[in-house]
Amino acid sequence: MSNGIPTLRGGGAAGTALFNQLLQQQAGAGARPNAFMMRRGFDPRTAGSATSLMRQRPPMPQIGLRGIRDITAPTGGGGMTRLQSDLAAKMGLGGKTLPPPKAPQSLMDRLTPAVGTPAFAGLSEAAATGLQLSGYQDKPITTGQGLGAMFGAGMKAYTAEKKAQAAAELAKQQRETDIELKMMEIRAQQAATGRDIAGKEFTQEKDLRKEFTAQSKDFTEAKLGFEKVQNAAMAKTPSGATDIALVFGYMKVLDPNSVVREGEFATAANAGGVGETIRNYYNKILEGTLLTDKVRGQFVSSARTQFQPYLQQQEARETEFTELSDAYSLDPTKVVRSKLPKEGSLARPFIVSTQEEADALPKGSYAMLNGRLGRNN
Repeated sequence: MSNGIPTLRGGGAAGTALFNQLLQQQAGAGARPNAFMMRRGFDPRTAGSATSLMRQRPPMPQIGLRGIRDITAPTGGGGMTRLQSDLAAKMGLGGKTLPPPKAPQSLMDRLTPAVGTPAFAGLSEAAATGLQLSGYQDKPITTGQGLGAMFGAGMKAYTAEKKAQAAAELAKQQRETDIELKMMEIRAQQAATGRDIAGKEFTQEKDLRKEFTAQSKDFTEAKLGFEKVQNAAMAKTPSGATDIALVFGYMKVLDPNSVVREGEFATAANAGGVGETIRNYYNKILEGTLLTDKVRGQFVSSARTQFQPYLQQQEARETEFTELSDAYSLDPTKVVRSKLPKEGSLARPFIVSTQEEADALPKGSYAMLNGRLGRNN
């Protein structure tokens, strides 16, 4: 014995018995050296000393966050794999649990055509034919006959479904074409109706404008006569010609329908409603008698007074025809072509109370100051 531990070498039967006793203490009663011990290199017949007889186990894997890689999963935050991220989340280390990966498409899903396609119809019919042939048959059929029948039924269903889809697509295109043609017809009818409406509106506007022009004739003549009076009164050097224009314009203000021509003698026949006194003044001017300044002023003042009712009447007329156009859904601008003189014109001068106001008016405009007509140059 050495160190109090018996050895097998030279120990004889006593050593062998002691060794077996040690084995029983380590592995249990009745235990014998097994093949694992022999494979590990332990031979009780040749060993020189007793060693630990505990069965050796393979080392446990190191479970940690580093070195573990799931090559089938995408990496999570911070470059960690899915497994690392899930472990970190469960251990409270701030990892983020990622959603489970999407299951890959199965072979059956890849081989099965989409529902509603000709291929699906053919495959379904072939399968149904195969199921029918798998049942009882009066005459046995071979595998080739069965496969041929399935293939024929499948191709027939495939062709029928393809034709049906082609017919449905053609019918859809035909419906769309019919709808488009109908819309073109409707648009053409609307365009024709629009042209008819536009034509009717044009006729109505034309007729209404003609009526407006006819009713405005007296105002137009009176305005021309009044402008003649104003221009003649403003002449720097009065003459027989200016006096003739003044009185002739005044007669037109009194009676726009008179047919007397400027330069010919006025009579009761051609002067219309013009009084005898005015006709005498006009005829004397033709004979060479000039008007006095006082008479000229009276003519101008009277002409302005006589023209005011025409002006007010025309304003009311234009308002009436504008409202009438709106009532018939017509364009007033195509009916009412205003005859009213613009404010600041000779027939419708500005009314001012001071010279400063007159000087502030636009250049070329007319103004009345204390009953006197002037032009701002």
